[in-house]
Formats: sequence, C-alpha cells, structure tokens
Amino acid sequence: MRSALTALLVTVAAAPSVIRAQGAPPAPAGLDACTYEACMPRFGGVPLRLVVGHPDSARALPRAEGDSLLRLTRGNDVVLAHRDARERTAHRRQLVGLGVLLVAAGGSAWAFAAGDDATAAVLGFGGAAAGMVLGLTASAPARDARAAWDDVVARHRDTLAAHLLARRGRGLADAASTLPTLAGCSWTRCRLAVRPGFLSDRLSVGDSEQELGFGGDALVGHVTTVPAAIPHAKRYASARRVARALGVATLLTTFAVGARSDSWFLVGSLATAAGATVFDLRARRAAEEATWLYNRELLR
Repeated sequence: MRSALTALLVTVAAAPSVIRAQGAPPAPAGLDACTYEACMPRFGGVPLRLVVGHPDSARALPRAEGDSLLRLTRGNDVVLAHRDARERTAHRRQLVGLGVLLVAAGGSAWAFAAGDDATAAVLGFGGAAAGMVLGLTASAPARDARAAWDDVVARHRDTLAAHLLARRGRGLADAASTLPTLAGCSWTRCRLAVRPGFLSDRLSVGDSEQELGFGGDALVGHVTTVPAAIPHAKRYASARRVARALGVATLLTTFAVGARSDSWFLVGSLATAAGATVFDLRARRAAEEATWLYNRELLR
C-alpha cells in the first residue's frame, strides 16, 4: 500500500513537467540560441526594416519580430517606445505638410487658369513655403526616431558580439578573427557601422567616428581587408551619389513651384524627392551589407 502511494505521489509531481515538455511552447532561449547569421541585424528593404542572414539569402523581419529580437538586449524596450512616439509625430507633420502643398498647388493652378496671376503666385509661393516649413518640422522627430533605432541596433550588436566571443573564452577587446588581414583587430577597435547624415554619412570605427564624404567612396577603403564586402561598399557609394544629386534637384524644383506657379514643377519636386528616398534606402542597405560582412570576420 505504501509503495503504491509513493508511486502515485511521484507521478503527480512529475505530471506538470511532462505536460510542459509535450504541449507548451519552449521558453525563450534569449541570446543562448543565437548565431551571427540568425541574430545580428542590419537595416534594409523599402520601407526600412531589419534584415538577418547573409546578403545572398537574407530574410527581412516584420516590424514586431525585429523589435522582439532587439528586446533580447536589456534596456532596448524603453528606447523602442521612444522611437515609436517620435515616428508618429513625424508622420503626422509630413502628412499635414503634403496636404498643404497639394491644396496650394491645386488652388494656384485653378487661379492661373482663371487668369488671376497674382492669386496664383501668392498661393503657389505661400503653399510651397508652408509645405517646406511643415516638412522641416517633421525632420527633427524623424531624425530622433532614426537615431533611437540606430542606438538599439548598435547596443544589440555589441551585446551579441560579446555573447558570441564569450563562448570562445574571449572578450570584446580581444582579437578573434582567423582572417590574416584582420590579425590583431578586436571588435572594440575595428567594428564598423554607418550612420546617415545630412550632407555626409558618418562611419563609426570602433569608438571613433569620421565623415564618409559627399559620395561615400571612403567606405570602400575601410573594407578592402574583407573582399566579400567590397562590391557592397561600391554599390553604397554609387547609390549615395545619385541620392545626393536627386536631393539637390528636389530643392531646385520646390523653389520653382513658388516662383513659376507651375504644377509640373510640383510633379517634378515630388518625383525627385521620391527618387532620393529610394536611393537613400538603397545606399543604406548596401552600407549595412558591407559592414555586416566585415564585422562577421572580426568574430570568427
């Protein structure tokens, strides 16, 4: 009787663990299950998203999945909430500015067709000025949101790098690369990251930062020790030059909207602005791929 009771108690005690093992999803493994390819994120895609994996077989993460990955690093949840709030502010201001610009352009075209050149000029110039002002007020929260996103990705990269190196008994300040051209290079001293700027992007090399120049060609020189990264760095420089040229064209055509009260200049301004945005994203993606491939060699 006593042995039967003992067996019953052991079975009851073991039942919850059996149920968890068979029916419930496993607990999150955190960074313990991470590899460089699976968990080291970079920016890419249109619109901008997080991407993981080798550039030849990359996977773009949905927004929620990307944020979940970044939250594996402690403290990132607070910064992500700040990013979301600033993005909402920027989007509202952008929509209002675009609406003002479109309404003013339509009114200007109507007044011009009715022969009221003075009203057409006032509406055209005033609408262009108001749209530009509202667009500029949206740029501050947009930059703040992007900076916050850059920050949480950088924090996660450093945290994951430390975790991967710790598995090999090394630290962030220890040289770990098996590539001869990177001998003596540690993550702390050599890891690369590109941060977007207004006239020139900035390249972070370890703890120091420098300008990449108007065209961004300097990135190629920084990744020459990793041949796989060179084509991506060249694509970055090419896309960056096109994006800068289209940005200048956008400014010129926007001013022409007010000066000439011509709706075709408005169409040209919107088209060049869209083109500049697309090439900006292409440049960002190429730079991220180049630095991702370069940084991978620092950890293996």
